[in-house]
Amino acid sequence: MRVVFYSQGEDMQQWQAALARHMPDIRLEAWEAAPAGADYAIAWKPPALLFQQQPDLKAMFALGAGVDALIAHCPATLPLIRLEDSGMATQMADYATRMILDWFYRDADYRQQQKQAKWLPYALDDKQQWPIGILGLGQLGSVVAQRCQSLGFPVHGWRNSPEAIPGMTTHWGGAGLQEMLPHCKVLINLLPLTPQTSNLINRDVLDRLPKGAFLINMARGAQVVDEDLLAALDRGQLAGAALDVFRQEPLPATHPFWSHPAIRVTPHVAGITPLHDAAEQIANKLQAFDAGKPVSGLVDRERGY
Repeated sequence: MRVVFYSQGEDMQQWQAALARHMPDIRLEAWEAAPAGADYAIAWKPPALLFQQQPDLKAMFALGAGVDALIAHCPATLPLIRLEDSGMATQMADYATRMILDWFYRDADYRQQQKQAKWLPYALDDKQQWPIGILGLGQLGSVVAQRCQSLGFPVHGWRNSPEAIPGMTTHWGGAGLQEMLPHCKVLINLLPLTPQTSNLINRDVLDRLPKGAFLINMARGAQVVDEDLLAALDRGQLAGAALDVFRQEPLPATHPFWSHPAIRVTPHVAGITPLHDAAEQIANKLQAFDAGKPVSGLVDRERGY
């Protein structure tokens, strides 16, 4: 079995060692130097040239849960298999709740007061007045929802298809989204990027949130209209935003997000792929696929995830 590897900035030898724990005979080859005839590819955001040089691939294994950056180059007939959670959901739940609790307990205000040697306690809000709305209730969104519930916040969830989830107010479809938004003190985006979700978080969506709401985006930058978000913050419709993903990454140094006082910018770290957990999952999927067995995480090209 020949496997080519590509992930800019990643140490292929570390992946080789991690995968070898589960597949002792596996050998990774750097795609640039690998001759044609490889059986599989393990990659993240590979160039189109990889698929041109390796026309005999049986499947492509993605080093992430989101595959929008892969679909454009990956041949439509080639099975594309994504990671499923692999520890990222817990990290994303941590990220979301860090931001929510920071806003809820007004930590930024207290940090600013410390700089001014100012003593001013604030009254404590009621968590029941801070409903959390989650866009996307898949493997990642459901874990984030459960974490928010465990902290005592009411949770609303939105998905495309009707499916009730115990303990949560669920909404679905276009009408359900419009119904949910006015209830959300914090809106968390965990949707996959598809033609339907591109530019979804625009002025119309932001204006339907209660005044003074907050936004957390851990999905894809292209789902938020930057200009609409900045305008909503500047006129007080939104009180703050935590952004981990952007239309262009790295975020250009001149982008206004960096300097806006109500925006927290992080460099796409809300859900980092854990090497050993991801390697075990990929190895299991690769062995199952090679043996002709069913494999979870197979991307549906029509849905885009």
